[in-house]
Order: sequence, then structure tokens, then C-alpha cells
Amino acid sequence: MGGQGGVQHRQSMFGGRPVQPLECLRYPRHIVEEVSIVYPRDDRALITIERPRTLNSLDMSTLNALERAAREVADRSLTKVVVVRGRGRAFSSGVDLSLLGDGDGIDPRAVGEAGRTMIEAFDSIPAVTVAALRGTGGCL
Repeated sequence: MGGQGGVQHRQSMFGGRPVQPLECLRYPRHIVEEVSIVYPRDDRALITIERPRTLNSLDMSTLNALERAAREVADRSLTKVVVVRGRGRAFSSGVDLSLLGDGDGIDPRAVGEAGRTMIEAFDSIPAVTVAALRGTGGCL
């Protein structure tokens, strides 16, 4: 990383050129509040879990949004590389345990089914798919 004119630059994971921090995130497309997709180039996609306060834990809405994001990316014939990451200090802490509460929670089978469907959607992406892990890593 180097500075130029007081601006810190970093190598982009989407090419080799230096970019200003968060340059490729200027126009994210939010599937829902919990997940965004950015297409920094025609052949690249960046899917971000947007729940940093919970270390990007996966509730039903987030699992469903990740599935929709994966299916959208899979449908783009130009996409060659997909990076999945979590906003903040962790990739994902896994399933949000509050879903499985004291009998008031969602049926664990429904959570498992949503997780399976999400994983199958990512598996259907014909592009190289990479999880950018840092901090806590959950199940993706």
C-alpha cells in the first residue's frame, strides 16, 4: 500500500491496478439489506454479507438473499470470478443461533433447508467462486 497525494491505495482483488479504498463499492446492488452485489467489471462479481454487527450471522433473510444473489450471478454468462465476503471484521459466524431459540424459534429443519438451498445456488455458479475469509469463518 502506498500513498499518493495523501490518498492510501491498495491493490484491487479485481485486476492489478491500484484503486482508492472502496472504489468498486460505489454502486452496490442490494438484494435485501443483508446482502449486496457489485459488478466491478463485466466478468467479476463481489457478493457481500452486510451484517457486521452480528459478525455476518446467517438468519433466514440472509440465507434467502445469498441464494438469490448466487442465482443472479449464475445467470450472468459473462461472469468468470465471484468473490464472497463479509462486511466488517468477520466473514460469517454461521447460523444466527437466535433462530433456534427456546421453542419460539424457527424449526431447525427449515433453517437447514434454507442453508442447503443457498449452498446449491452457489454450487450452480459456473464461475470460479472464492470466499474471502478473515476473522471468524462460518459455513459457506
